[in-house]
Amino acid sequence: FYLTSPVILTDVVKNDWINEKVDAISMPYEDSSIDVVIASHCIHHMYSPMKFFKECKRVLKKDGLILIQEINTSFLMRLLLNLNKHEGYSYEVNVFDENEIANNPNDIWSANCAIPELLFSNAKKFEKNIPYFKILKNHLNECFIFPLSGGVIAKRKMFKIPKFLFPIIKLIDKILIFCLPSIFALGRSTVLQK
Repeated sequence: FYLTSPVILTDVVKNDWINEKVDAISMPYEDSSIDVVIASHCIHHMYSPMKFFKECKRVLKKDGLILIQEINTSFLMRLLLNLNKHEGYSYEVNVFDENEIANNPNDIWSANCAIPELLFSNAKKFEKNIPYFKILKNHLNECFIFPLSGGVIAKRKMFKIPKFLFPIIKLIDKILIFCLPSIFALGRSTVLQK
């Protein structure tokens, strides 16, 4: 998959590296005007994931895609979240109910890290509740790669890893996630098609 059209980088807050400040639940774009929405580690911050998917349905062209990279609340991720006291998680929310609040709507950094797992761990349930999107890809990934990346807004210094170790780390990640995904998978990649 290659991007051939210009990319508009957005975020809910204005930063030097973005083109536009945009609320993903209320996008300023015309109906059926976008080919691809890339949602990188943002859905677990949304107070209403259903409103996000409805908005994506509105702005995406026919056969448009949502490319999602999110966290997965495996045992190891829950342990890291609890140790770092960075973001929380709760499985006590119905992510398929548009009126149920999953996070604090007045705090854009409020997070429920269980949202991606609640949305995507059961593909049939997702497609039943959100029938206007089909799941094309949905797999767990990232064990050591996730914490070694430093994250999006790293609060701890990370040591520099020699490049020759990357393939080894990637192989270890694949083996651990294949054998015990509920323990080691810290990330999830999902592709949805309208």
